[in-house]
Amino acid sequence: MEKDLISAIKEDHKKIKKIIKEGLDEDTELDRKYELFEDLNKLVIAHAKSEEAVLYAQTCNLEETKKNAFEGFEEHGLVELLMEEMKSEENDDRWSAKFTVVCELLDHHLEKEEEEYLPLIKNIFSKEERRIMGEEYIEMFERL
Repeated sequence: MEKDLISAIKEDHKKIKKIIKEGLDEDTELDRKYELFEDLNKLVIAHAKSEEAVLYAQTCNLEETKKNAFEGFEEHGLVELLMEEMKSEENDDRWSAKFTVVCELLDHHLEKEEEEYLPLIKNIFSKEERRIMGEEYIEMFERL
């Protein structure tokens, strides 16, 4: 069965949440956090770019969704900026602090998107439109 946009996004959110949970665990060693960051960076960049192109671009001009779309663009930008800074951060304490902030920002973003934005999408787009958007999202995600 083909995935619609909402289920494809939620599937990626689940993977991101798993990494976040381990990353925010105080018992997780710094070396493991570096490994988690590598996985998170790849996943978040592909997810964000695909989501922006397939979902946000189509909803930023709709009255009922433009606030969510623009906030999503901004939250993605902040996370990407911090993640880029982390690649060259040499101070472990500063890197660890940024990692925590990235995880917390992502956690907030995913929760808000699932509770507020995606239910609106379900009401705005037909099942067939969401299926086509899901195909576009998955195709783009796999290319990145």
